Amino acid sequence: MTSKDCGSHTHSRRKLIRRIIWSIIFILFIIFLTILLIWAILQPSKPRFILQDATVYAFNVSGNPPNLLTSNFQITLSSRNPNDKIGIYYDRLDVYATYHSQQITFRTSIPPTYQGHKEVNIWSPFVYGTSVPVAPFNAVSLDGDQDNGAVTLIIRADGRVRWKVGTFITGKYHLYVRCLAYINFGNKAAGVIVGDNAVKYTLTSSCSGHKNTTVVVTKIEGQNLVVLDDGGSAGVYSIDVKLVMSVRFRFWVVKSWKFKPKIKCNDLKVPLVSSNSTSGFKFETMECDFDFY
Repeated sequence: MTSKDCGSHTHSRRKLIRRIIWSIIFILFIIFLTILLIWAILQPSKPRFILQDATVYAFNVSGNPPNLLTSNFQITLSSRNPNDKIGIYYDRLDVYATYHSQQITFRTSIPPTYQGHKEVNIWSPFVYGTSVPVAPFNAVSLDGDQDNGAVTLIIRADGRVRWKVGTFITGKYHLYVRCLAYINFGNKAAGVIVGDNAVKYTLTSSCSGHKNTTVVVTKIEGQNLVVLDDGGSAGVYSIDVKLVMSVRFRFWVVKSWKFKPKIKCNDLKVPLVSSNSTSGFKFETMECDFDFY
């Protein structure tokens, strides 16, 4: 075999590889264009949720300081599929309650179900939490709301759904639902007495999607001995708090690789427990520095 024959063979192989790559790109383009046309013709709409009522069986704050919340609700949540030609598979749907962006109940799972065209589904799950730690600033706000006789909660539903068009079923999509629940504890006449202590409140609150905010309550402990400087003469010291975590970003069905953000909360004022001069001390909300590395 001459060098000319080898060069011709290499050129043919490269040409074949290019054809395969362009064929794959063309097939992917046709698939994407088909999905786009189907989506544009059918014009699918998201399911519409309504929080109809909430029956309150328990809502108590305990502990010293009082920052442990025990709650028990039964809610009625309805979902309507507004589409004429599209069905919805609810593969997973978790319902829970939040107060000022902090989760105060456990997640309650609703069994997977299928929702046909123009169909309405109604669920009545219990959402509850036992001695759930509440952030100090939320505990103060909750105490004030209870004194005023009314508490505003957010009932959230997070899950995954699939769309069905004829015999075609799409991949899984995230579903976020946010429902406002204004509960008037100070006036039982605003609800209906159910049993001995439970009160049922009619809400009829339209729900919507949302941008998610999460409040994390954590306890930091340490037993290392350190020498405190004289800066804490008033019984209050400045510390730096660092958070270490791994995060990923998601756009539609594409997930990024993991990032390790650098989060630092500098100059956090903390009172010394043994000091008697900090009895009236109040923590202040502070903004932390966020960066990638």
